[in-house]
Amino acid sequence: MTTKLFAAFFILSSVAVFAQQLVGRVVRDDGLAAGGVQLINLRTGFSVYSNAYGDFSIAARPGDELRSVSRLYERYSKILTASDFSSGFTVMLTPAVTEIDEVVIKFRPTGDLKQDIKQLPSNARTLALNNEVGSQMRLGKEYEYLPKLEVPSMFSGPDLSVGQVNIFGLIKAGYQLLNPTTSAEERFAPNEYQTEEFLARLKNDLDDDYFKSIGLSPGERDEFVEYATMRLRLVSKYYKNYSLPKIIIELEGIVEAYKKRS
Repeated sequence: MTTKLFAAFFILSSVAVFAQQLVGRVVRDDGLAAGGVQLINLRTGFSVYSNAYGDFSIAARPGDELRSVSRLYERYSKILTASDFSSGFTVMLTPAVTEIDEVVIKFRPTGDLKQDIKQLPSNARTLALNNEVGSQMRLGKEYEYLPKLEVPSMFSGPDLSVGQVNIFGLIKAGYQLLNPTTSAEERFAPNEYQTEEFLARLKNDLDDDYFKSIGLSPGERDEFVEYATMRLRLVSKYYKNYSLPKIIIELEGIVEAYKKRS
């Protein structure tokens, strides 16, 4: 009888031990409650989450390992003891340190707005729009299409030129054949807007390093470009067929004359 009572007492004691609940609270290292933290009993695999106040309750026994899982905090792990069940159990977590990739600052402003703008990245759509707008603006007023007033042919007199030879056209063609040195570029007379546009483009394409390589200071840049453009008639030659390599060859051929000017 005594043996049976002892066995029953042992079984009940074992059940009581296995049925313990660990009640505790999860807090940050600054004392504030930490909610949404997962707590796992590694022996049983059972897990719970702390509530908004940091409180939790999980089935455990002395000797079990309790571990926390959260992307916001460093991992916490502890082997439970009997005292953890008798007093208020606290899990104190340290916020996780988030590492960010190294930021490399490539753009270093010089203070010169004109130069700094060139270093900024350009959106492809913006560039396409600017080119389209620029091409339309380059047409100028002489290319503006206006309605043409004409007398209907049924009310006009007979066209005596029909079937006739264009004498003036023949004379013009013959003159051009006899004077082959007069190129289309040299006959092109740019207007003020086209000249300013060409100068702006050329100055934009040539940086300070180029002018240093030909022996000129950055302060002489604008003056030299305008001097060479007028002396060499670069706008007439290259406005329609812009070729930076050819322009550079002509610029370098007039550098010495620019330096020797009075």
